[in-house]
Amino acid sequence: MKPSAAYRQMQCVNCITDFLAPNYEILHTQSTQFVIEDIVEYLSVRGIHI
Repeated sequence: MKPSAAYRQMQCVNCITDFLAPNYEILHTQSTQFVIEDIVEYLSVRGIHI
């Protein structure tokens, strides 16, 4: 998947404003893999599968 398509899907369910930004303090201390898994789970719960 192109990064622009992933970004659009994340924007569609407010992943950036409702999940990533508010949880920045916690997420920036985690591994990249952990954050990716959290994003995938967030999207999956909202019906988006990437």
